[in-house]
Amino acid sequence: MATYSHSKIGTFETCPLKYKFKYVDRTPTEDFESVEAFLGSRVHETLEKLYDLVRNGRIPDEQFILDYYEKQWTTNWSDAVRIVKPDLTADDYRATGRTCIERYYRHYHPFNQGLAVALEMQVPITLDDDGQYKMTGFIDRVDKMSDGVFEIHDYKTNQTPPSQEEKDQDRQLALYEIGLRDYFGEVRQVELVWHYVRADLEIRSRRTGQELEELRAKMIAKIQEIEAATVTKNFPACESRLCNWCEYRPLCPIWKHLYAIEEQAAQPTPLPDDGPALVNQLASLAIKRKELQTQADDVKAQMEQVEAAIIEFAKQHDYQRIFGADRQATVKHVTELKVPTKTNQLDEYEQMLALLRQSPLWLELTDFSSAKLKDMLGKPEGKVLRDLLGALVKQEEEWRVSLRKRKDEE
Repeated sequence: MATYSHSKIGTFETCPLKYKFKYVDRTPTEDFESVEAFLGSRVHETLEKLYDLVRNGRIPDEQFILDYYEKQWTTNWSDAVRIVKPDLTADDYRATGRTCIERYYRHYHPFNQGLAVALEMQVPITLDDDGQYKMTGFIDRVDKMSDGVFEIHDYKTNQTPPSQEEKDQDRQLALYEIGLRDYFGEVRQVELVWHYVRADLEIRSRRTGQELEELRAKMIAKIQEIEAATVTKNFPACESRLCNWCEYRPLCPIWKHLYAIEEQAAQPTPLPDDGPALVNQLASLAIKRKELQTQADDVKAQMEQVEAAIIEFAKQHDYQRIFGADRQATVKHVTELKVPTKTNQLDEYEQMLALLRQSPLWLELTDFSSAKLKDMLGKPEGKVLRDLLGALVKQEEEWRVSLRKRKDEE
C-alpha cells in the first residue's frame, strides 16, 4: 500500500484526472511554478530561518530577516515562475511577501511564546492498528509549551483567511496531530495554530480524541476510494477555478482544444479545424434553447396551477384518480421525512451533526448528505437515529399528481 499525503489526497478530491497525471502516470510537465506557490515558499524559508536562529540563542533584528527574504527571492526567481493575474507583477508579489515578514516579525517578537522543538518536521501518520494505511506530512513548526503540551504551527500566505468554523473542520493539521502524538508518545494536549501572515491573523483550534478517530476512518475510506479508482482506471476531469494554475491543463480533455487552436493559429498556414465552427453552431442553438426554456417555464407555471386545482378537486370529491379524454391523473397524499439543511437551518443542522456523531451508525454516514440520512431514517435500523434526533426530524405531508395514459385505453 502506497504512502499518502494530505496534498496527494486533496489532488484526487479536486480533480481525479490531475491525480492520475501526477501520481499514477507521472506525466512530465512544463517546468513552471505559480507565483503564489513561489511566494509561499520564500515566506516559509524565511520564517524557518528566523526560528532556527531563535532556538540557537540568537534573536535577529528585523532588517536581517528582511534581507534574508530578499536574497531568497532573488536567488530562486526564474522564468519558470508563472503569473496568472494580468494586473499584478513580480514586484507586487515580492512586496506582498516582504509585508508578510514584517507583520509576522512585529507581532511575535521576541519569539518567546514557546520552545520550537522542530522545524519543517516530516511526520509519519499511521491510520490503522495494522499499519496498512499510512500518510506522511511536513509540519512548519512544532512548539513545546510545557510537559505534554504542544502546538502545531502552519504558515499561510492566502489572500483571504478562512472562518473559524472552516479551520475547526480542517483535516491537514489534525492529521499532523495524529502523527505528532505517535511520534512524541506522552502528549496530553495539542493546539493547532494557523498564521495567515498577509492579514496578520492567527486562528487556533483543537480536536477531541473522537474527532481524530473519525478522521482516521474518513482518510482510510478516501484512500480506499483512490485505490479502487486506480484499479478501474476511473479518473474523471473536474473543472474548477484551480484549472488556471494546473500544469496539466494542455493535456486535459476540457482544455486541450483551446491549446490546439492556439497552436494552429501559430502555423504559417492554419490547419483545418471544424471545432470553432461547431462551437459557434452550438452557441446559436443555445440561444434558441434559452428562448424555448422561457416558454417552457411559462408552461410549467400553468401546469402547477392546474395540478393545484386537480388536487383540490380530488380532495373535495374523495377521488384518487381523475379521468380525462385519453389520460388519467393519479392524486396521492404522501408523507416525507425532512431534516435540517446547512443552507436554510444552520443552527439546527449543526445540532443534528453533533447528535449523529454520538450514534453507532455515524461511520455509515462518512460521506454525509441529507439524502443519505433520510434514506437511513426510512429503514428499520434508522429508528435509533430517529430517536436520537427527536424533533429535528419532521414529517411533512404533501399532495402529488402523476399523469399517464388511461389504463382502460391501453
